[in-house]
Amino acid sequence: MTLLLNASVALLALVATALAILAFIGWTRNRTGRLAMLAIGFGIVAAAGIITAIGMFTSQTPVAMLTWQSLLLAAGLFVVYLAAVKR
Repeated sequence: MTLLLNASVALLALVATALAILAFIGWTRNRTGRLAMLAIGFGIVAAAGIITAIGMFTSQTPVAMLTWQSLLLAAGLFVVYLAAVKR
């Protein structure tokens, strides 16, 4: 169970980081607000994964770790949503 949890948190952080980098590269080429918001949203999700990974190996309580992860994931998804519906 611990190996699966570690792998899933690492995968979340890696995929979100890769998507943030790709969106940032797209933003540097086109300079559109949508791509900037997309890069920011994926960056927030990547931060949630990284904070969760760090929290797993420190003395942080699971409740505090999951609270921060949930808040950051919700914020990141909200920004990605705004990027999708922005005109």
